[in-house]
Amino acid sequence: MAKNKFSDYVTRCLSEDVLKQVRNFCRRSASHIIYNDDRYAHLSRIEYVVIDDVGIKCVKVWDYDEIEDGICFEVIVNPVIAFRADFSGHYDIESDSYSGLWLRVQYLAKIGQDGLENVTFNGIDEYDPSRSANSLDGSLVPYIRKEQFDEEAKAFLRTYSPESLGGEVPVDPYLVAERMGLRIIERRIKKDKSVFGLSVFVRADIPFYDEETDSCREESVDPNTIVIDRSANHSLSFNSINITIIHECLHFYLHTKAVRFARVFDHRISSMRCLSTGSLDNPDEDEDFKFAEIQANAIAPCVLMPRKRFIDALREEEETAQILVGNKIEDYGPLVIKALAERFGVTVYAAKKRLIDLGYETAQGMLEFADGKYVKPYRFAKGSLKEGETFTVSFSDLANGFNQYVFGLFFNGTYRFIENPVVFNSPKFIKDDGELTDYASVHLDECAVRFKIRTKSAFFAREFAAFATFCYLCRGIKEDMTFEIISAREPNKIPEMMLARQESEDRIRKFYAELVSKKSVCEKLK
Repeated sequence: MAKNKFSDYVTRCLSEDVLKQVRNFCRRSASHIIYNDDRYAHLSRIEYVVIDDVGIKCVKVWDYDEIEDGICFEVIVNPVIAFRADFSGHYDIESDSYSGLWLRVQYLAKIGQDGLENVTFNGIDEYDPSRSANSLDGSLVPYIRKEQFDEEAKAFLRTYSPESLGGEVPVDPYLVAERMGLRIIERRIKKDKSVFGLSVFVRADIPFYDEETDSCREESVDPNTIVIDRSANHSLSFNSINITIIHECLHFYLHTKAVRFARVFDHRISSMRCLSTGSLDNPDEDEDFKFAEIQANAIAPCVLMPRKRFIDALREEEETAQILVGNKIEDYGPLVIKALAERFGVTVYAAKKRLIDLGYETAQGMLEFADGKYVKPYRFAKGSLKEGETFTVSFSDLANGFNQYVFGLFFNGTYRFIENPVVFNSPKFIKDDGELTDYASVHLDECAVRFKIRTKSAFFAREFAAFATFCYLCRGIKEDMTFEIISAREPNKIPEMMLARQESEDRIRKFYAELVSKKSVCEKLK
C-alpha cells in the first residue's frame, strides 16, 4: 500500500466498512465477474463466494466542492475471492480462489478540526486507472505541476480579484484578504527575523518578540488571521509585503484541509510559519506537507503578475526605455525590470524572476547583486545557463565554498575574478584596467565559469529546487538567499583549457605536498 498519512489513516479507521462494502459487492457480482474470466469460462455454476482479505492497495483523494471542506476519496482494493464451483459440468464441486478483481470503494467526507467527519459511502465499482487520478497527496496538499501555476493563479483571481485579470487594475492584497474573510495584523514574529509571515488556522497562543523587553510574549490570535512581520520583509528587500500577503492568502486557499488533517496527528499545529529560507517552521512536518510552502512561493508572483498583463506591460516598458537609453538590452533591461517592479508592486528580484520563468533568459544578466553592489549587466548565448546555474558569485561565497579546482585556475593566472564573474584571463575578455571588455559583457558564456547553486536544505534539492533557491518572496538580492557552490564548469570554447587544468592540478599537488611536509607552524606559514 502507498506510504502516506491519509492512506494509513483510512486503513486504520475504515477497514471494516471497506470489507463490508466489498463483501456485499462480491456477493452480488463476483459470479458474473469470474465467469467472464477465460480461465473459468467452462464453469457451469458457482456455489458460494467468501472474502477474507480486502487487500487495500492505495487511497486516492480529491477536493469535493459540493461540501464545505469536503473531500472525495476512493479506496483501491484487490480482494482474494474464495469460491466453490462445478468444474466438470457433472456437479463435481471443487474449491478455488480468484484475485483478478480490482475495485474502488468511494466515500465522501468533511475534513473537520479533529479528522474525518460525516464519512458517507458513495458507491463501489470496478477500478479503471484511466479515470482515476489524485488531486491531493497523502497530506492533503494539492498536486500542482509547474506548468499549472499560472492557471491556478488565474482561478484564484477569478474568485477574489476578477477586476485584475484585464485592464490596468492591479491586485490589491489587502482587498483579496478581506474578500477571503481574513484579518491581517502586523507583529515582530521572531527576534532574528527568520519568519516573515504566519497563517493562523486555529485559535492559538502565539509567542511574538517584544523589542522593549527583548523577550517573547504570548498573544491569543483568532483563526483566519494573517500575521506579517514587516521588519523581516524589509530586512531582505523593499516592497515585498504584497507578495507576503498573497503568499499567506494562498495557504488558506490551497492548504486549509492539509493543516486540519495534520492536526489529527499533532494538535500543536495551528498555523503555517513561513521562513525566509523558503521552508516552514512547523513541528514534525512531513516532507509532503512542505510542498505547501513551495506552492505558495511559486504561485504568489503569478497572482500579482498575471501572465498576459505582465507581458503586455513588458512591451510597453521596453518601448519607453528604448526611447530613453537606446536599443541595447543591457542598457534598457535594468530600467524595464525596475519599472515592472514598481508597476506591479513587487520586488525588483520578483519582477526579474517572473521574466526568467516566462522565458526571457536575458533578464538573468540584469540587476545581479553581489558584494554590496549591482553587477554590470551582461548577456550570454540562449540556453548556455541551465536551471540553477549562474555566472555571478560574490567573493565571500567563492571563498566560503572553496573549490580547489577553481582556485587552481587562479593560481596559474588562467582565470581572474572580474566584476563577480570568474573570467578567462585574455585581452579579448579583460581590459588592461581590469574591467570586462564589451565583447565579454555580451558573450559571457564564452569566457566565464558557470557555477551551480543549490539550497542547503536537503528537501529542496529535489524537483522544486529552482523555486526554493530563487524564491520570489523576500530576496531582492542574491546575498540573502541560502545557497552554496557545489560545482563549476569552464567554458567549452577555450582551447587552452586542458593545459590550464593540468598546470593548476600539478601546482596544487606540489603546494600541498610542501605544506604537509613542514612540521612547525612557523615552517608552514613561511
